Amino acid sequence: MQKLILLPLILLMNYCSGQVAVTFQLPYSGIYTKNQLWSFSAVKTEQGTVNMSIEIVLTDAASGQVVFTGRSAYYLLTQNFTQLQVNNLSPIVYNVMNNEYNLDANPDGLLPIGKFSVCCVVYFENGVSKGEGDCTSIEVEPMSPPLLVSPADNEVSDIRRPFFSWLPPMPAVGFNNLSYDFSVVTVESLQSPMDAVQSNIPLFYQNNLNANTLPFPSSLADLDTSKLYAWQVSANSANNPVAKSEVFTFRVRQYTLDTIQLKVAADYYTPLKKENDATCYIFDNEVKYQYLNETNDSTCYFSIYDISGSVPKTVVQGSTLVHLKFGQNFIVLNVSGYSKIITKHVYLMELVNARREKWYLKFEYRKPQN
Repeated sequence: MQKLILLPLILLMNYCSGQVAVTFQLPYSGIYTKNQLWSFSAVKTEQGTVNMSIEIVLTDAASGQVVFTGRSAYYLLTQNFTQLQVNNLSPIVYNVMNNEYNLDANPDGLLPIGKFSVCCVVYFENGVSKGEGDCTSIEVEPMSPPLLVSPADNEVSDIRRPFFSWLPPMPAVGFNNLSYDFSVVTVESLQSPMDAVQSNIPLFYQNNLNANTLPFPSSLADLDTSKLYAWQVSANSANNPVAKSEVFTFRVRQYTLDTIQLKVAADYYTPLKKENDATCYIFDNEVKYQYLNETNDSTCYFSIYDISGSVPKTVVQGSTLVHLKFGQNFIVLNVSGYSKIITKHVYLMELVNARREKWYLKFEYRKPQN
């Protein structure tokens, strides 16, 4: 009696154990849909036919949570080596295991964005899982990253507090709690915009943004009209960065209609400022300014830049000396002798003292009429 009972069990174990080995045949990149997960090579190690079904389990690589499972229809395996695709295994029944993911309900729908582990299990027609399965890692990337809109690349903004906007990555439905990280930095001389966003301390940074618009905050100082800025947006799925936009650069227009213009009286000396603000003074041949020499420097250096266009042009190099006395200095600079000074152009004078402090004066030159 014992032999009669054990014989069917031994035959069943021989039938099930190690008969089929299934291995994923997934592309290295470009995985977007559920259907693409159903690509296998199946190796049958024994003679005869095997009726089998495959189950896949998709797991979030970061949290370890199962996202969904999928079970194929049964397929009759007749050859020792077979390539299987979704058409061989349909219809497929999916079971969503985590409602936090914004999953497409269609069998051929999109996968969620992120990094995952996907494993397969082989079942035979008796419901026993004894075949050899496989596990692999995949990264589902957006079809397109966030697209920056405003300020546009290389734009010269008319306002000193720009309003930033961008388009969401596609498809946005594939993200689990889509959010953004935003950063704007100053691009230093001889530095690429990409290097600037990767290396420089952000001038303005925000994370976990739900909207795809952001104004430059009023709590920060106005952007400098003499500097180049770069900005970038990173899209996150479940707080994990998955896609970055391009890096755009922009400037703030040096001279706009909202710039304050002041006509300077003939006997008035305009004080230099530590901030390069919006105030612009109108001078003719003589630029009269005052500077408080608290460091008792005997000399200092100054430069003049033409900032009328989108790119500043050097008019006077920084090696030009100004002789000083201690205390308040009243200085007259005759600009008519500089060939690069053009009437109705706007200029920025920058004075640098021994402590490497920078002082500014913005002015428009008006050539005197005969």
